[in-house]
Amino acid sequence: MKYSYIFLCLLFFIWGCNSSGSQRGTTLEECPQVAHLQTVNGEQVVVADLNLFSKEVQTIPLSELIEDVRFLKLDDRPEALVEAGLTFVTENYIGLGKIQFPQRMPYKLFDRQGNYLSTIGSIGQGPGEYTNMYADYIDEKNERVYILPWSAKFLLAYDFQGKPCDPIPLAYTVPKGVIQVDGDKQRVYVGIIPFENYDSDAVYWVQDFQGNVIHEVEAGHFYVYPDFSNEIKSQRNTADKSLYILYWESRQDSLYHYDELQQKLKPVFTIDFKGDIPMHDYGELPGYFLANITTDFKQVEWGTQAELPAYELLVDKKTLKGTFYRIVNDYLGNIPLEYSMFYFKNGYFTLNMEPAHLKQQLEDFLESNFKIKDEDREYLTKLCNSISEEDDNNYMMIGKLKSGSSTLNFLTETKKEDILQSTVSLPKEEVVVSLTEDDLIHDEDTTIYKIAFYSPYLTEWKTYFPANNRFKDWPKDDEKMVLIYCVAEKSGKATQIIVKRSSGVPELDTEAVRLIAEAPIDPATDKEGNKVRCNFTIGVYFPPR
Repeated sequence: MKYSYIFLCLLFFIWGCNSSGSQRGTTLEECPQVAHLQTVNGEQVVVADLNLFSKEVQTIPLSELIEDVRFLKLDDRPEALVEAGLTFVTENYIGLGKIQFPQRMPYKLFDRQGNYLSTIGSIGQGPGEYTNMYADYIDEKNERVYILPWSAKFLLAYDFQGKPCDPIPLAYTVPKGVIQVDGDKQRVYVGIIPFENYDSDAVYWVQDFQGNVIHEVEAGHFYVYPDFSNEIKSQRNTADKSLYILYWESRQDSLYHYDELQQKLKPVFTIDFKGDIPMHDYGELPGYFLANITTDFKQVEWGTQAELPAYELLVDKKTLKGTFYRIVNDYLGNIPLEYSMFYFKNGYFTLNMEPAHLKQQLEDFLESNFKIKDEDREYLTKLCNSISEEDDNNYMMIGKLKSGSSTLNFLTETKKEDILQSTVSLPKEEVVVSLTEDDLIHDEDTTIYKIAFYSPYLTEWKTYFPANNRFKDWPKDDEKMVLIYCVAEKSGKATQIIVKRSSGVPELDTEAVRLIAEAPIDPATDKEGNKVRCNFTIGVYFPPR
């Protein structure tokens, strides 16, 4: 494996200091109590109240949440090359996969030094092969890797050399699910999105390796119309077996723990929205409950780019004090960490970065209006220049989660151009925010439905992109993607189009905007079948796929 000199130096740099060197400001202990305990069916649930939060957004340096940080560049042999995607970290191993259909990258196993060990199974439809994957699990003690495909009837199993083992029959079909495997007891813990009219009446069950159900939790209020837009997750950042289902329809929900002694799902955290329920997501760290709220807030300017609304909040499990927050990666010059909840899983923080994406992120940050200390700028510039987009495999940052404490320190309050917007706006009405010089537009035509029962969809995508893409001959070995956010109008057209994630090639970004602006979109509908305006996210690929 070839390492660049800068990354060998980086190991010492991390332990010597956090690259920001930023002065700490207030603490979580000084924040207001924002939640209370409520008894629901005999169980105590932490219920947060948005009205109790201060409107200030506190800046949390990543070093307050993680320790034992390591940076590494993955083995760059051809067979070891990976993409950003699923990342499963254990004490001694790293598993890397990709949620996609059809599957293009098989699962790869590395040690914690970044050395490539094996490719797990292969892409295909034969024994031990898979055409897609949704969840993974590594049983380090028993040297097994488990892969759960979409709409699975079997849980695929492999040894650490990548060879298939006997698959585990699942008690019920799993459209999308999460798994946890106890190899010693030969038990599998399965949580699913329970689709109506499927073969399962359960949302969670425990089974043996032969497919026999030991215990199950009935789906009940968890049932959802068969729509693969919904997601399910189990972060496993604590000893509890957590479960959360992210619904695209508006409903009151909770983060759950499976109690094996009582054989039931226990709600542990929720938010009382006191009215219309926005799009949201729940998670947890060892000491804190987390939430991400996206639909009910105004769009804000973030540096030089426009970001769709997304605010994160944190509640201390012991004191019930909390705050809106943004995390900055103070190991990388205080670069803001978007949608930070995504990176905390299995008791670790993991950042799996493709070289081109990391290089682009560093270049954008260095060229932005953010104030960067001279030593940080010099360090980040050297790091950026050391990255080879053509030859390097992915770069990884791994840190172990701290236990959590109410003494969580925030960075000193800063101006918007320094790190982030310093206040949260909680409008009472749903609006689409115009990103023109006219700033905000408020009228009846700008009303957006918070949650559409059926999401917008580009039904002709298989033929539309190949036929209309001016870069259809873009080389396959240098694939690019532009992530687009827009508003899908009732007329079937996209408006207020934003490049959420750049491809790094301006011409491709411009082409992606044009393609979406001209694309025929099936608009979202409410439960009655009426067309509604709705936020829409779509990736545009070069070459088209």
